[in-house]
This record gives sequence, C-alpha cells and structure tokens, in this order.
Amino acid sequence: MSRTSPDFSSPIGRALPSRRSVDFVAGRGRYTDDVPLQEPLHVAFLRAVEPAGRIESIDADDAAEGEGVHAVHTGADVASLGALSVNPVIPIVTQLPYPVLAQGEVLAVGQPMAAVLANHPMRAQDAVEQIWAEVTATDLPERCLVAEKQWAQGDCEGVIAQAPIVVEACVQHARLAPASMEPRAIAVAYDRDTESATIYHSTQTPHRTRSELSQILGIDIARLHMIAPDVGGAFGMKASLYPEEVFAVWAAFQHRRDVKWTATRSEEFLSATQGRGVHSRGRMAVSAAGEFLALEAAIEAPVGRWLPNSGLITGWNAARILPGGYAIKDVDITTQVYAENLGPTGIYRGAGRPEANALMERLVDKAARATGLDPLEIRRRNLLRADQLPFETATGNLLDSGDYARALQMLSDNGAYTAAVQWRDAARAKGQLAGV
Repeated sequence: MSRTSPDFSSPIGRALPSRRSVDFVAGRGRYTDDVPLQEPLHVAFLRAVEPAGRIESIDADDAAEGEGVHAVHTGADVASLGALSVNPVIPIVTQLPYPVLAQGEVLAVGQPMAAVLANHPMRAQDAVEQIWAEVTATDLPERCLVAEKQWAQGDCEGVIAQAPIVVEACVQHARLAPASMEPRAIAVAYDRDTESATIYHSTQTPHRTRSELSQILGIDIARLHMIAPDVGGAFGMKASLYPEEVFAVWAAFQHRRDVKWTATRSEEFLSATQGRGVHSRGRMAVSAAGEFLALEAAIEAPVGRWLPNSGLITGWNAARILPGGYAIKDVDITTQVYAENLGPTGIYRGAGRPEANALMERLVDKAARATGLDPLEIRRRNLLRADQLPFETATGNLLDSGDYARALQMLSDNGAYTAAVQWRDAARAKGQLAGV
C-alpha cells in the first residue's frame, strides 16, 4: 500500500544547520581526551574479576617498580573520602557505600581495586598487570531493598475483584550498556601556585561534578574549576560522577601533578552505568464497554552495589508516569529498587518513561482484544479530554495542557490507519500473517 510522505517544505520541521557541524566534520572538535596537560600522570585501574569476594591481600611491589610508574594506590589510601549524593526521589531505606577503590571486598565485576599512576597510559596498564590481588570468591548475597514508594487512590483491589474484564501484563526490560562515541574521560590540570585544579570532564552535569568533588574530597569548591568540552555522546551515562573520576582528582591534589584518565571501551562495558533492566507487572480492570476502571502496577528496578546520583530515577519514573494520559480513577502503584552485585545502573534515554509506557500500552492493547474494540477507539474513549486539563494524576504529576484525543486522530489520519486496517484484514482473509 502507498504511504504519503510528510511535507518538509514549510518552516515547521525543516532541518537547520548545526553551528558546530563544520568543526566536527573537519576534525576540529575538542574532547576531554584532546586536552593537553603538563607531563600528566595517567591512571590505570586493577579491576575485580569476581562479582563478590573478600580481598585477602594486594601485592603491588612489582608494579611500583615498573618503568615510569609514579605511585600505586589501594583502597586504604582513599578510605576516608566522602560519598556521592543520591537524588532521593524515592524514600531510601538502605544507604549503599561509594568506594572509590574497593574496601576489603569486591561488589561487582569491573570494580576498581587498585590504581597505578604512570607517565604513559600503556606503562600504567603494564604495571596494573604486575599487581597480584588475592581475592576469595564468596557467594552472591541476597539482593537488598534500597528504596520504595507506593501511590494509591480509591479502592483498586475492590474494583478489580468486581470488574467483568481484567487484563494482565508483565514486561522484562533488558539491561543495556550505553556506548558513547567518547568513553568517560577526565583531565585534571593542577596549579601548584594556587593549589587548585582546572578539571576537564566529559559530562552532562559539570556543576554537579564540581559540587560533588568538593564534598567527597573535602576541598573548598573555589579551588575547583570545571570545564565540559565537547561531549561525544552521553545518553544519561555521563550524568553522574564515577569513582574513577573522583580518584583522578584526588590523585592530582595528592601528588600535585596533572592527572588524566580515559576509559577503554572494555572499561565502559564493565564499569559505566547501565540502563533499563526494569521488571514491570500490571493488572487493569475494564468494563464491558471498554472503560478503564482501575490499574494495579508493581515495578522492580535493579541497581548495582553503589548508586550514581540519579540511580533511583528509573525506578521512580517507571512508576510515577503511570497511567499516562488515561483517565483511571482507582490506582495502586508501587516501585521498589533493589541492589545486586551487578554493574551500576543509572539513567538512560527516558529513564523509566519508556518502561512505564510499554507496560501501560500493552495493557491497553490487551483490553482492546478482550473487549473486541479497535485499539485506537479504546484509547480514544479513555484518554483525558482537553477540557479536563490541567489534571493531577494519582502519582502527583500535573498534566498541564494538551489535546490527547486530537493527537491520536492526527496519528490515525497521517498514518493512513483505516487503509492499513483494511489491508491487514484482506491479507488475513487470504491466510497471511499481517498486522498494523
């Protein structure tokens, strides 16, 4: 079937040139790894190969004698540092540690256990391979509840019990590892005269980096100058401050030298924050006429054994966005965040919002099948009307304006929905597999 191409001739929707495109195409972008420093010390980390274990000993004597090696540090050297702040969007019931280097135990594969400072990145990496760490693997501990919240309105359980139709859905969102063009990177230019540092950081949140470094390291914030150069992709993965980056700044002040660290691609997969991983379950009560009566949902969101600043956001959004733009009077929504011996989990492109919509829209599609209504029609009947806005949802979101039914109609019109349904029905009549 033919489709009508969108008209891009009007000013609305017309592509505009990026003011930086020419620079990037010509190779004139300046990323953190491009920043020149004065004889910097390069950092390489010894990383855990067990998801859980007890550190019996770390022998770094051979590494310390390596060519170009300036220093080797273990957890004891940074044990007194502070912890990263966590945005408490969900009430926290268990505080997790924030070890810059492992403190007597390893909590995930890829966790930094020791760090080498050398005058060349390859020499630092060679020295890391000379460190002997004796780690006794231990059983994985049970996951622990970190934070939880519930939103309830009306008699959700009672309505579901009496409803003529109840649909259920369960969605397991796969964990993913972001892959930005430039990996995490930090370059610290230390000024001995003023005992201050200019910190170049590949980050989405330079102001937060500055305030958190001041708090964690106990350094007057006036001695920290932050610059975020070109950032080669972030997607939420560079929204928080990592232990490796804290170590780089600590080392610059400790040794009064410039310090640089750029993650390898392997290090990104091992220790950068991952995304998604949410497990969502929902039940929705529906009348015979297709009216949504009640919604019950339970969200479980995984995190690692340390929390990035935004570590609770995904679990929060995956719950509070429900039920979206639908008018449902009775709801019971819970979210729980659990820590496991996995890589750290943070925000990634929508951070829970896609997860919430995936659960809700699957329930709606199941309701359409159960009632025999067209999927667009059942949505049209249950969306909040324009004259009902602004509207405060049961989870405290203010939907301030909009015309959801009109947006749905535009989707139908511009997507040639009616023709698509006719094509599907004709194909199915011939025994073909077809859908819209």
